[in-house]
Amino acid sequence: MTDPTTRTACRIAGASLLLAFVILAFSTFALLDPILSDDAEATARSILANEATFRLGMIGNLLYGIGQVAFAAALFFVLQRADRTLAALASAFRLAWAFTSIVVVLDFVTVLRILEDPAVAASFGDRTAVIAALELPGYDVYYVGLPFWAVSATVMSWALYRGRLVPRWLALFGVVSAAWCVLCSIGHFIEPGFVNLWAYDTALALFELVLGGWLIVRGVRTETV
Repeated sequence: MTDPTTRTACRIAGASLLLAFVILAFSTFALLDPILSDDAEATARSILANEATFRLGMIGNLLYGIGQVAFAAALFFVLQRADRTLAALASAFRLAWAFTSIVVVLDFVTVLRILEDPAVAASFGDRTAVIAALELPGYDVYYVGLPFWAVSATVMSWALYRGRLVPRWLALFGVVSAAWCVLCSIGHFIEPGFVNLWAYDTALALFELVLGGWLIVRGVRTETV
């Protein structure tokens, strides 16, 4: 059984995970990726020609960050039943991960200013497109933030396992996939692309999607904590 307050926290946590994932996936793959490319001049022209879409992608990243903050708050409430220290650590690292979305949005805003502000563009001259391309966050910010997401998920999964808040197979899947992501995030800085990039976080993303659904539908066990 799950008490009503914890049930509400679980639903907030689960909904935040799922909605944030859907928003980020749509913003990245449907809105931003078709606009951005490795060609600085082509990217600059594409951004200006698709400014509304570009701005929607920015909003998507901002909403993702807000969703992660909401998840961090609900997560602390849920995990403190198992271990208050682990709950605080998991939430703190999740907040640090959420902060990377703010950095991404700030970079996007800077790109628009470079391309659209006549005074700024004039100061860069024919290098405007190149400078704007350098400001695009790409996946650099993501890989800097990845260790925070991975550590948060590792601690969260371990707390879920210790407290028997969710089925142990699900918690163990989270521990393994998140710990693997921690290893990949460290390895990326030593040797970028030391394994296929899709192998870094695919398992962790799948775990959090399953966890989000579980929290909404089943909540957590409290009678065994």
